Amino acid sequence: MPHIHGAVAAVSDAESKELVALSRAQSKLLAHSVGLGITLSNAMSTMPGFIPCGHAFSELFLGLKFSFGEATLSEVEAVTDGVCARAKHIADHRGVEQGKPFDLIAFMKTEEATAAKLAQLVASLHVLASLAERAQRLGATNNELNKAIAESLALTAQLGIASEEVAQAADKIAQLIPVALHMLQPAE
Repeated sequence: MPHIHGAVAAVSDAESKELVALSRAQSKLLAHSVGLGITLSNAMSTMPGFIPCGHAFSELFLGLKFSFGEATLSEVEAVTDGVCARAKHIADHRGVEQGKPFDLIAFMKTEEATAAKLAQLVASLHVLASLAERAQRLGATNNELNKAIAESLALTAQLGIASEEVAQAADKIAQLIPVALHMLQPAE
């Protein structure tokens, strides 16, 4: 891509409509990913010591990964279907309440006191989930990391949560990023 100087031109009306549709689909995917995080957290808290299988976390990682950034509408819709199906499967299979989709984007717009910390947490979750998804494809996984992602994502849907609690979760997730980076390194 050549380096361009000057004003940035807006996209065409057709491209604008596509971008708006993609943004809406990604917001929906994020909401369903929060629901999956809640479902996973419900299963883990109901059965102490239980860690769901890698497939459940894989869907969660993909949900977070495709909720932001470059993707096609069809990719986002396919991942949304997978996230929804996995949440239902876990709820049915483990006999726990299925987490409801939670519109985190809309929530952040109304929660001025915690919006910045929630945004920091979500950004860290996106990075960590993207790294964890790649590591998982290479055959590496970490139960502490998986559990922290699900629990932190579920935390975002708690109404009235204190900014300090969100900040602690964001710090915990950020501290796990080097763990995920290490998981991507080939064994010597």
